[in-house]
Amino acid sequence: MTNSEGCPRCGSRQVDEYTHYECPPGSTTEDHRHLVCANTACNHEWVEALSK
Repeated sequence: MTNSEGCPRCGSRQVDEYTHYECPPGSTTEDHRHLVCANTACNHEWVEALSK
């Protein structure tokens, strides 16, 4: 499991992981995860690759 550095936009350490169902074909939940900043003023979403 990778260590998330927090939100890349605002730097908040409060980050939530969520499931995203519109991933590109061939991608799996084992190779990446979808994250969203819990700071409601930011609410930035991004994808973080998981190293194997």
